[in-house]
Amino acid sequence: MYLNELYLYNFKSFKGLQKITFNRNKNILVGNNGVGKTTVIQALRLILKGSSFEYNGVSYLAKLINAEIQKNYDIGTQSVDELPSFQLALTFETESDDELIPSLRKFEGETIIGGKKLEGKMGISFSYEFNSDYEDEFTLYQKTKNNDEKLLIPYDLYHVKHNLFGGGTYTARMDPMKSVFIDNDRFNGDPYNMFARQMYYTLDKKEQLLAKFTFRDKNNDLFSEINQKINGYNLEVNTDGLRFESLLGIKNDKQVAIEEEGSGKENLIKTKIALDKSIETKLVVIEEPENHLTASSTREQLANIEKNSDDVQIIMTTHDSHIVSRLSVRNLLWLKDFENRKSIYKFQDLDESTLEYFNKRDDLDFLRILTAKKVILVEGAAEYILMPMFLKKLNVKNDIEVLSMNGRYYQPFVKLGKEVGNKILVFTDNDGEIERLQEIKEFNGENVRVYTDLNLLNYTFEVSEYEKNKTLICEEPFSTKANVENKVNGHTYDKYVSYMLNHKTKVALKMQERFARIDSQYKIPDYIVEGIKWLIV
Repeated sequence: MYLNELYLYNFKSFKGLQKITFNRNKNILVGNNGVGKTTVIQALRLILKGSSFEYNGVSYLAKLINAEIQKNYDIGTQSVDELPSFQLALTFETESDDELIPSLRKFEGETIIGGKKLEGKMGISFSYEFNSDYEDEFTLYQKTKNNDEKLLIPYDLYHVKHNLFGGGTYTARMDPMKSVFIDNDRFNGDPYNMFARQMYYTLDKKEQLLAKFTFRDKNNDLFSEINQKINGYNLEVNTDGLRFESLLGIKNDKQVAIEEEGSGKENLIKTKIALDKSIETKLVVIEEPENHLTASSTREQLANIEKNSDDVQIIMTTHDSHIVSRLSVRNLLWLKDFENRKSIYKFQDLDESTLEYFNKRDDLDFLRILTAKKVILVEGAAEYILMPMFLKKLNVKNDIEVLSMNGRYYQPFVKLGKEVGNKILVFTDNDGEIERLQEIKEFNGENVRVYTDLNLLNYTFEVSEYEKNKTLICEEPFSTKANVENKVNGHTYDKYVSYMLNHKTKVALKMQERFARIDSQYKIPDYIVEGIKWLIV
């Protein structure tokens, strides 16, 4: 089995009914802070690890109802049926067309979420809503209030419904995935014990019961020697009123508890245990696997995930571009706000050549391209170094990300930009080729533009820069050493250009040092000015 679809209805920032479809194996949730990545993880945890017994009568679940829905509800005029609530549903798929084994048949059936009927599926539903058994009490409450009195939404009369699609109540012990959550929401107790309990629930049912019975037996003998010294009374651990799972912890082979290993080590240990094949877990949910890890530990973490995740479905959130490139861009699920509504873009939909390019570019901060509203891509180090100076001189105060393509491979970025919808500006050299100018025109789109110097003699950025600032450069050369002239495509360029082309980074740093002042006489090449003006509109 594997998770297929998650439905969220009025849950936290997800207003209305929205659906997320997961990949069979790896899922890397990315997006800006506050867009809802952690909300997705919390929804999965509520469905798979929560229980009606645990949550009924607990009013903090009211905080999980979409804030706008709560704010707009008028308790004085709207009916009981319209009271704010949230619903969640999770569907499963199997890789085999064979008949379901008996233990899974109870998951098969139907449910209704946000007015949408899901039928012929295996799944679990979770809802926090008004308990209709108290409708008379609520109506009486409405009638006893004066018009000028504020009426409160009666969350004390709410309850949880946590059901199988096939009927009946779901509990965490039924989890068909034997799922494990790492660094999950800590709002309800000790996170170390929470993780230990999850590991305990992945044991076979018989093994769970054997552990409980052994615990009881051992405790009967615990105080035998002490009790001989107490006249008439025997001390004991009251195992009848004790929840065995609440005592659990995890230690290593040196008897050191994981909470004493340090945050980074704890992260590595939890992930390693969760992916151990002997546990038979089919779902591991990890929130920011890079947390508290050094670069070398992050590589160790990724190696472990790659090695042991073939038979496990993984859902993770991250802000680390290295994790994205290492675990493949094709596994990305990009969560974003679009016209006041959440949307998910699956990068599997990108063409294969574009996916392959970004997978190989592990030096690229890929997530910055996605999360920035406006991006400038440049070919080389010189433009990258000078771009902040250009933006300052043009009085551009917008939050713009500047990234280097390290070459003229702008086509994958253009394709990506057209898919994700943010505004991308590309600066590239014309290389003295008229075919390049025509090619560039074909790549331009509504939200992606490629700019280059239209004068073929200015075949690269340094030449364009020199021609625009020839007097300044010749008055104070960057080097007193003799330089030979440079001949390209039959055109001869003087010794100053030759030096600039042979020392691009060095010259760019000196340019920045000399001309960073707003009132300097330095002139930005025309095509760069035009491109930036397009970007900031």
